[in-house]
Amino acid sequence: MDGCIINCSNIYTDENGEIIVSGLEYETIGLTGSNCMIDDLDIIAHINRVCNDVGVDTMDIGGAIAVAMEAGLLAWGDGKAALNLVKEIGKATDRGVMIGNGCRFTGEKLEVKRIPHVKGHPLKGTCQEKKTIP
Repeated sequence: MDGCIINCSNIYTDENGEIIVSGLEYETIGLTGSNCMIDDLDIIAHINRVCNDVGVDTMDIGGAIAVAMEAGLLAWGDGKAALNLVKEIGKATDRGVMIGNGCRFTGEKLEVKRIPHVKGHPLKGTCQEKKTIP
């Protein structure tokens, strides 16, 4: 915003200085990154870019990826597999349509018992936590 003294906008570039995405946000990093145990910021930025290009919410896609990991469709932390799965959204493959429809749809399709959502919206940081409540 013009005149803002915080100036929090960011531009994320690749190793050649080419823009991958502008506005890599906390929620995107949290849900497509740490929620999925993906620690490669470059992969997260590319997932963000693909989501922007196909017009899907990065938070819901991050939740859907984590549910797919919970179901064993891909390994926890496998950023390259997650990026390839997100790329399938634009190709309208069966898996792409599933992931593109979000966390709840993905969980129901893969018959996951623990789908971290409220009214279809994903929760942050819940899929990989396997804590028991006393």
